[in-house]
Amino acid sequence: MNPAVILIDNKLYSMVKGLDTQVVPEKNVRYKHHRRLILIADNLANYFRILIKDNPKRFKEELRKFEKLK
Repeated sequence: MNPAVILIDNKLYSMVKGLDTQVVPEKNVRYKHHRRLILIADNLANYFRILIKDNPKRFKEELRKFEKLK
């Protein structure tokens, strides 16, 4: 399953414009939504960073679960 929308850094936008999925540069996101999306992304990144460092086996399991949510 492909994502419906991809929020992408402004600098990378020109590299992925041609995708079938709707790509939205972060400059077009309202500030109140931008903050929430950044917090979600940061929390996920920190969670997986800690897992890969402390428990690589559990990292793989959690990553598989996360990928099934797509």
